[in-house]
Amino acid sequence: MDHYFDWYDMSNERRIQFAKMKLVGQARQYWTNVEKLMRLRHQKAIQTWDKMKLKLQEKYLSVSYKRLLDQWQCLTQGSRPVSEYIKKFDQFLVRYGKDESDVIVLSRFHSKLKDELRHELIIRDVSTLEQAIQIVQDLDQSSFFIS
Repeated sequence: MDHYFDWYDMSNERRIQFAKMKLVGQARQYWTNVEKLMRLRHQKAIQTWDKMKLKLQEKYLSVSYKRLLDQWQCLTQGSRPVSEYIKKFDQFLVRYGKDESDVIVLSRFHSKLKDELRHELIIRDVSTLEQAIQIVQDLDQSSFFIS
């Protein structure tokens, strides 16, 4: 849906209307109930696609998916080599990072590195994930830091 909305550059109102139209079965009934409860409670209707998507995710993301997201959140370099950390990070990124901004992804990668690598990225004012990966790989391979 996000790709579709980006392609057609829809307003939030149209995004919500389109998404509601695409809901079927139990999901359609769930959303109808959400809207009805909000009206009964005199709450403001959900007016952005991101908030609608979040509400649907709360209901429909499986427990196993949520656990995997938690694992990504807890992923750290720790004592593992940089290459292994990057490989694991990339696996999570491909599966779960599609909705995160580049800044958040970079921050997530950056914040879980060993202190000396994280500080080196700060000093170098790295602004992309690709730059960060290249720098930490180069530093790791050059034995710049003594463990």
